[in-house]
Amino acid sequence: MKRLVVLLVLCLAFGLCACGDAVEPPVRESAGPEPSVTVEFPAETSVPEDDASPEEASPEAPSIEPVLEPAQDYSAWWGGKWYGWAVFTQARGRFLPQQDTSWDVVAQIDVDGSEGSIQIFDITSPDEPELTADVRFTQGLTEHGKMICRYGSFIDIAYGSNTWSCDPGEGPESRLEHTISFSFTYSDAENSEDSVLVYYILRPWGMRWDDVREADTGDMLYEDMMPQHYEDWYLPQLD
Repeated sequence: MKRLVVLLVLCLAFGLCACGDAVEPPVRESAGPEPSVTVEFPAETSVPEDDASPEEASPEAPSIEPVLEPAQDYSAWWGGKWYGWAVFTQARGRFLPQQDTSWDVVAQIDVDGSEGSIQIFDITSPDEPELTADVRFTQGLTEHGKMICRYGSFIDIAYGSNTWSCDPGEGPESRLEHTISFSFTYSDAENSEDSVLVYYILRPWGMRWDDVREADTGDMLYEDMMPQHYEDWYLPQLD
């Protein structure tokens, strides 16, 4: 009996030793949920340029030589004979008695490419220009460009470049069809305190001014922007 018990004990011990090699290690606690196997990129994610396939790479833009536009024909709009009026305003010193004195004028603008000249005559003195200037034409606020004084003179005073400029797109007068206006300060050569602003407004010769008579001129230099001798001198010239 004792032998049987000893035999059973030995068998049991042998079995436990054999099972010890199959014991599983402890399970490690997870720090969070397992990552998903499928990774989805946002729809707007772009592929780096280095990874772009040859088919997807943008081709190099071909070299294009700049095209030079032809010079604008300023003569079509500016060239020729003009009619209008002039006025002294903002008078100071010895010119003060001449404040708001106005007179009718005719002008001749000659254009050669982007350069030209202008002469303005009082209609009572057609042989002696009161204003002369060499001018240049350049881009302005409208397709007609801009006329800029290079140098010239008014009566007995010479003036230099940029003394005045004329852009038909500037000022309230720009609302009037085919109209130019410009102004500059005329000063006594010996005393600059004696000065007056000279203002011109011109339209092409032969053009009627009825639209000016009916226009809203509240924000212009005067409410009456008509030449003084429009009826008794200009219109008879046209007829």
